[in-house]
Amino acid sequence: MMDTAIYGYVTELYSVKQYWFDYDETNWMQDITINTNAHCLAMVWGAKNEYQTWFGPDAEFIYGIQWLPTGEYLTGYAIGEETKTIEKIYESFLSMNGGQPDTWYSNFWAIQALYNPEKGLANFDSNKILNDDYPNELLGSYWMINALNSIGHKSDKAFVLVDSQIGGSVYEKDGHYTAMVINYSSSNKDVKIQTTTGIVTKNIAPGFYYISL
Repeated sequence: MMDTAIYGYVTELYSVKQYWFDYDETNWMQDITINTNAHCLAMVWGAKNEYQTWFGPDAEFIYGIQWLPTGEYLTGYAIGEETKTIEKIYESFLSMNGGQPDTWYSNFWAIQALYNPEKGLANFDSNKILNDDYPNELLGSYWMINALNSIGHKSDKAFVLVDSQIGGSVYEKDGHYTAMVINYSSSNKDVKIQTTTGIVTKNIAPGFYYISL
């Protein structure tokens, strides 16, 4: 089950990056890029691509539907050098939308924080979120933006070795690495973290931890 979950997550994440956002900029028909000046599609068919959704043509919907709901999994869109890619994609959204989001604020500020958490934090406005479509995302969005501001972006050089009761990710900021790990079991467990210099082993009690490496 664990291997199947990993396969499903990685496959879906990579598919969204390439088919809906064209991370490598080699997947779309040329006229699509020319006609929209966007860096996102909301509908990908077998023989056509469309810059629209079933529920509205606004840029917030076209970009945002791929980034909902707000959560730590979204850091998978900006692993290592992909922070530059997500910046380019987000800036294309801003240009398509007049320079700022007009709705789904909790979502867009969290995405902005993937490459510039200081700006995401500066833009954060709880009143706008509470009066928007997803007021229940206020706490999660605020936590995510602050966490990214503290520990940086998801690393492509270090990672947590998962098992059936241990999960986690490693983040990098200014050359410093922080592991965010969770022990789902009811007893102490060893968590193994692959770093740039070798494997670090930490024994942790049940619960959620930040581990400085």
